[in-house]
Amino acid sequence: MSTLAELNVTPMLDLAFVLLIIFMITAPLLASRVDLIIPTTRAKRDAVAAERTVIVEMNNEGVLEIEGDVMTEQDLRQRLAEQLAESPELGVLIRADASLSLGKVMPVLDLLKSEGIVDVGFMARSDP
Repeated sequence: MSTLAELNVTPMLDLAFVLLIIFMITAPLLASRVDLIIPTTRAKRDAVAAERTVIVEMNNEGVLEIEGDVMTEQDLRQRLAEQLAESPELGVLIRADASLSLGKVMPVLDLLKSEGIVDVGFMARSDP
């Protein structure tokens, strides 16, 4: 009587292929969902110097305001161009409502980039 010295890897390969198929199906479903909660911070200092900062506020409907003045994207572009002429190292802080979708903030970021403003930050309320 002789013993069989070979290892049967077929069940292990079957299991590996089944797991591979399961991960291939579930990975796109997991990757498309991202939950972000951004409105609070524990940071104590501003990332942009206050003397060269413009604060752009956006409410939950995407309406833009600077220092209480409601403006369109064109008005914002004009105002930023004027302030860039005064201070070339202008920084912008965006204070957006927590319920505002990122899709409504992106046009403002595109506008800032087109004006050459790269010093951009987001404001959040402090979490005690």
